[in-house]
Amino acid sequence: MRLQHANRQYYGAILAAKYSIWWVIVGVAFALSACAPKNDSTLFLKHPSTKTGVSFENRLDPKGETNIYNYRNYYNGGGVAIADVNQDGRPDLFFTSNQESNRLYLNQGDFRFIDVTEEAGLSGARKWTTGITTLDINSDGWIDFYLGASGEDVDRRNELFVLIDFYESISPEGDTLLIPRFEDQAARYGLDHDGMTIASTVLDIDRDGQLDLYIQNNEEQAIGSFDLEKNERLERSPTGGDQLYRREGNRFERVTESAGIYSSIIGFTLSATPSDVNADGYTDLFVANDFFERDYLYINQGDGTFRDVFQDQPAKHSMSAASMGSDIADLNRDGAPDIYVADMLPPDDSRLKTITLFENWEKIQDKQRWGYGYQISRNTLHLNVDGRHFVEVGRLADVQATDWSWAVLLADLDLNGWNDVYVTNGLLQDITNVDYLLDISTPDMMRSIMMDDGRNVDELISIIPSVPVPNVVFSGKGDLQFEETAEEWGLGEPSFSSGAAWGDLDGDGDLDLVVNDVNGPARLYENRSTELHPERTWLRVDLKGSQTNTLAIGTKVTAYAKGEQWVREHFLQRGFQSSVEPGLFFGFGELAQLDSLVVQWPSGSTSRWTNPEELRLPLRISLEEPLSITQ
Repeated sequence: MRLQHANRQYYGAILAAKYSIWWVIVGVAFALSACAPKNDSTLFLKHPSTKTGVSFENRLDPKGETNIYNYRNYYNGGGVAIADVNQDGRPDLFFTSNQESNRLYLNQGDFRFIDVTEEAGLSGARKWTTGITTLDINSDGWIDFYLGASGEDVDRRNELFVLIDFYESISPEGDTLLIPRFEDQAARYGLDHDGMTIASTVLDIDRDGQLDLYIQNNEEQAIGSFDLEKNERLERSPTGGDQLYRREGNRFERVTESAGIYSSIIGFTLSATPSDVNADGYTDLFVANDFFERDYLYINQGDGTFRDVFQDQPAKHSMSAASMGSDIADLNRDGAPDIYVADMLPPDDSRLKTITLFENWEKIQDKQRWGYGYQISRNTLHLNVDGRHFVEVGRLADVQATDWSWAVLLADLDLNGWNDVYVTNGLLQDITNVDYLLDISTPDMMRSIMMDDGRNVDELISIIPSVPVPNVVFSGKGDLQFEETAEEWGLGEPSFSSGAAWGDLDGDGDLDLVVNDVNGPARLYENRSTELHPERTWLRVDLKGSQTNTLAIGTKVTAYAKGEQWVREHFLQRGFQSSVEPGLFFGFGELAQLDSLVVQWPSGSTSRWTNPEELRLPLRISLEEPLSITQ
């Protein structure tokens, strides 16, 4: 393929590198993975595909019609969902692929899985699948999947795979398999949305018991074509922009504008995370925007509308400049959920100097004056003060640098009682590499590209450096103190990782990790906390909602013991393009029992469990709304 419309694509591609280099010349990316040996004391054990049967790889081949020169999000990767689709008590795995088939693997126990994608009808019909959203669309108690679609000049209607029936089959090992069958019913529900969807988030915006949907979209317009001084946040995009769909009976109706949601061409959303940040019983929403637009924090007004309060933060309140994945959880155990956002700042000096370019002071000042807020090129941690105001403490907590990051997961991985921070990293090709930018900006190269004299796209892509980088873990120690433990925990293998999710794949009480890599095999990590630290206790709460919200999305559970509290919120879409396993998971260190447990249901009702003798740890319980468990 020859480079067509070179001037426009050339300029747009370099700005795709991220807004921090929007004024340079070009950008692109590609890669491979490596392995790290584990020992008997490593917290996480990576299982090879020869054991697990999970052979999925999200393979990208830029030698075609779609590449970084005509599709800005070419290297964003895919997602993963963990959920028990056939209700056999073992959570299954579903991966999305950008250019090939999505894959569903049924859990057979002992970290063995079997691929049933074709039988289940889940391979997908779109040429570029992105995020994966777990939900129960028809309230029948079974898991369904909503998949985002994107790409350049392709069918981009999102797919809604509804579980319609089951049939029995025999595995190669002679085991009986209960295989689900799915059918795409997106059009039936009004969700065959046509846009450049990154992912979608499920939440109940008005507490009517029916789940609504927030769809995160990107835009086709080249970054370099925007007049930044003309802030277009309030001008709605005719073809894109984020969209909010409200459930109305058996269909979803678009209510974006009436709900007070921005939907402009400058909202380059990469993640959206729900949480009740002000503890008023209504679900709020944080939206992480890439490039020059600032992030949004939508506070639910209780009447189906939202108000962005990040505009009310102090003038110098920092936001990530190129916001990627995000997650919300209580990191300091004060009962209030905090917001962590990933950016692209490398932690080591070498990559900091070779792939990172910063905005000058004049540009930062201009962006503030034009209404984009105070943005910095690093991860940010927004500490919740009162549910409306936040203090940015990323550098204070020393969690500000993780490299080119995608997913963020906040969870207690080692069961010590404090939430940890897991971040996936890597870009298949370093499109911001300074040497590369200098090479392609030589007069001869510029002339070759601008004049379209026959230079091949493949040749331009092949010269971009490719360096795998490790994922990062910040182990929570309390009082906003964190320690980087990826290598120590067995999670520091260099790679190109994107979507990730947690779930208890083996039912032992700790959270295992599943990662979707680009051009490398998906990774399954067994968490060995309960084995290596038997003195540490845990609680798992399985939830069953009433009415149409069968997964009890939006439930908040608070555990109390010895004057302290641990809070979890039940929202499944977390990190980046992915959905975690349904259920709430707590770690308590060496705590032997709880004093009480309080459950705040999505409907507004509250259940209490106050008999300590029934709250001995470790513990797994199942709760059903509106069952009262007050003792």
